[in-house]
Amino acid sequence: MSTSGTQAATGPRPADTSPTTHKARDVAHDAVDRAAGRAEVLEERLRQEAAQMANKASAGKDEAMAKLDDTVETLDKFVRERPLASLGIAFGAGALAALLLRR
Repeated sequence: MSTSGTQAATGPRPADTSPTTHKARDVAHDAVDRAAGRAEVLEERLRQEAAQMANKASAGKDEAMAKLDDTVETLDKFVRERPLASLGIAFGAGALAALLLRR
């Protein structure tokens, strides 16, 4: 077998012997470190935004539940004070719904 001086014939050179390899490795490490730092900042920002959105959603849910409770209370009071009118309204709403659903 002849040795022509190519890497294939002699095998790869050790990675730690070339100054260019050292520099490339250092640049790559620095780039990865910077990217990781930015990713950490973005992750924290996303976590904070998600927490704020969850708090807003919870507050909105609580407000909706309070409005629903008020509406149910108002409706209950109306039915207790005017049972015949409530019955007539319920009958009319049911008849209207039946007409609309038939078509």
